[in-house]
Amino acid sequence: MRLSLAAPYAPGIEATRVASTSIEDATTVAERKGLMAGNEFDAIVIGAGNNGLSAAAYLQKAGMETLLLEANDFLGGRTSSAELTIPGFTHDLAATGLIFGLGSPAISQDELGLLSKYHFDLNLCDPDHPAVVNVFDDGTVLPVWDDIDKMCAEIAKYSEHDAKAYKEFFEYVSPMVGMMQMGMTSAPPSMGALFAQLDSIPLGKELIKTLFMSAYELVAPWFEDDRTIIYLLNYASEALVDPFEGGSALYVLTLVATQHIPGSTASFPRGGMGQLARVFKECIEDAGGTIKTNSEVCKIITENGRAVAVQTTDGRTYKARKAILSTIHPKFTLQQWLDTPIDAKISRDIDHLVDPTAVGFMTHLALDCDPQFIGNNPMTQVGTEMSLLTSNLQAFTQFYTDIRLKKLPDPSCRLMCLVSTRADAGRAPEGKAVMACWAFVPWDPERDADKWDELKEEYSQRTLDAFYKFTTNMDDSKVLGKKIMSPLDYTRVDKAVVHGAVMGPKASMYQYMAYRPTPDLGQYRTPVAGLYLGGECVHPGGGVTLGGRPVAMTIMEDAGIDFDEVF
Repeated sequence: MRLSLAAPYAPGIEATRVASTSIEDATTVAERKGLMAGNEFDAIVIGAGNNGLSAAAYLQKAGMETLLLEANDFLGGRTSSAELTIPGFTHDLAATGLIFGLGSPAISQDELGLLSKYHFDLNLCDPDHPAVVNVFDDGTVLPVWDDIDKMCAEIAKYSEHDAKAYKEFFEYVSPMVGMMQMGMTSAPPSMGALFAQLDSIPLGKELIKTLFMSAYELVAPWFEDDRTIIYLLNYASEALVDPFEGGSALYVLTLVATQHIPGSTASFPRGGMGQLARVFKECIEDAGGTIKTNSEVCKIITENGRAVAVQTTDGRTYKARKAILSTIHPKFTLQQWLDTPIDAKISRDIDHLVDPTAVGFMTHLALDCDPQFIGNNPMTQVGTEMSLLTSNLQAFTQFYTDIRLKKLPDPSCRLMCLVSTRADAGRAPEGKAVMACWAFVPWDPERDADKWDELKEEYSQRTLDAFYKFTTNMDDSKVLGKKIMSPLDYTRVDKAVVHGAVMGPKASMYQYMAYRPTPDLGQYRTPVAGLYLGGECVHPGGGVTLGGRPVAMTIMEDAGIDFDEVF
């Protein structure tokens, strides 16, 4: 069975797979390999997650006749929505909102008309209602305001020192945030060129130093209260990084500091994240593009070192005259579906890609009423993303130590609850609520990923019991429906999710920017002419980044199309 957006979620979803690419016209080769008339396109994009959809939209808008292939019978991948628990309750399969993608010109400049023409309703948060609220187990509440002065006033309620330091800290990191944001929506330069340029200016030197630090090493010298430090480390870890590992300081810049930049606050589409696929579908098809679901690619056909076509499991073959982009993990793209062997070193580097320290464990809930959280602060009744946290730094540190040791951590130390109906009441019947508990766990508890099938019910209940302790009105009797997604379940839903890593390989500096996923594959082009890599495994990485834009820029450059003239 497959996941249908028109029906409750059914387990056993088959995965998306991959395809190939071609820059030169290869009509003779294609005919010799059995291509059918009408199955030729300028570009083929494989995988209709947010990266594939955005790439196809840009390529088609640029005048390249584009085919988008998706293995499932729905679009959006992990940015899809469905009635996962019981009818009438709309949940997001994985991604729940936009943060990174807000900085993409697809949104900020509406390059594709997603907002103005296709009416993508982002439901931008009321400035008087912070989207993110931290609740500590001692009853302290810390809302995350985009106004830096309001944020400091909240911190001052428990630490005057940290309130003053927070303002100074933001003033220190915010110029570096601007430098990072500029590089998120274009192809990454080589690491050598990047660091040479950064090293030529004082601000660049500070950024280089910061990029090699852990989030803890960056944050701890500034603050004295455990709660401030835990808030910053927790938020920095949302990209599935360990905030005590080198390189994680990057996410203090890109996730924490951006919260105080107007227009960067997390936004939640009305109707669920599946609305993103809807507007992209309309955009692509209005421009003349073709979308085919239930089309699982199983082979990349090459000729003389060039990718010329893709083959699907139903026996169809499609040819690309100019380019084929795979948004699927290189393990599948280059090692399993390519009909010619790749270089042994590149294959070895793919085998040695490092997984995230933590992966996600989700319990989707249909609730009888809106949860009421502890803490004498009205913002706990309006926040969409509720971070439930220990107030003890030692316990928070142990949480990540347990994950590194392949142990199941204590969810009461760190648990994210996303109350989607607070941003969009239409996702549930009146008076009811849709919520997801997002916990961090190791991929392979006790070093055996298959154990998730026997552990997930018990661990889900542990996360719920932790959630209940942070509320005044919740217990099992308020749960109308539940759907558990362990890391193993996410991999079963989508085979392109390797080892449960819904945001791709570990986002450390050695697997980031032009080194993501590897130094040989980090700028979208592959050793096979005309075959490109996209998706969460390449820059700008995991999350809803709309990362097809920089890949499309590279393809357009190779095809002789000036991106700036078109957009």
